[in-house]
Amino acid sequence: MPDDSTLAPSVIERTAPPKQAEPGLKGRSPLTAIKILLPVWGYDFVQQFLKVSLPTLLAPGNLPGLARLLPTEFIFLTGRKDEPLIRESVGYRHLAAICKVGFCDISDLITDGNHSTTVTLAYTRAVRRCGEAMLDTCFFFLVSDYIVADGSFVAAMQPMLAGTSGVQAGNFQIIAEEALPWLEGELARNPGVLSLSPQRLMRQALTCIHPATIATRSTSQSRTTAIPTGCSGGSTRRR
Repeated sequence: MPDDSTLAPSVIERTAPPKQAEPGLKGRSPLTAIKILLPVWGYDFVQQFLKVSLPTLLAPGNLPGLARLLPTEFIFLTGRKDEPLIRESVGYRHLAAICKVGFCDISDLITDGNHSTTVTLAYTRAVRRCGEAMLDTCFFFLVSDYIVADGSFVAAMQPMLAGTSGVQAGNFQIIAEEALPWLEGELARNPGVLSLSPQRLMRQALTCIHPATIATRSTSQSRTTAIPTGCSGGSTRRR
């Protein structure tokens, strides 16, 4: 069996990016930009994203790979009081070195006990701010607790550049308390940027599957999410 740690980076080691679809193919014009939308607010959730999730987004086959394909902007959908915390972080400086970074204020949308509505309205606001350019923009709709395997973003982008209208990645939840010690160990050895191949992340995720993944029922245990496809990832959400 080959060393799977070498598999994920190969997705961006091509001599040329895939050819974009011709105008009119599958009903849309070629893409001109990529925007990554990330809703996150509250001190604990912001810190969790910066320390655990963001390093996996900075892996070579994720945000750096996208930035090589098209002009890319990462947009934080957050409250006014959280923006300084994000800007002052080391992770923000790493992110800003890769692509343009923007902020969309959603202070008026944040409510207690209805986070799903806040996230949906935040996505809508960010897309509408693009105006007519939204029609030629590829949007990535993220949540702040995903752990993303290296190569996932570029893999998702390939069919979009070929003319597909949308890509949906499946996911499953894992137990945060069981997954975090392993993740923290990986981050200690790879500070700033964490490259996890889909195979490696999947093997680890399968050791801590959340009961809600196996059977649809309520539970008091904390949950995370893992994506078992070509776009592999996971999250560290506590509920």
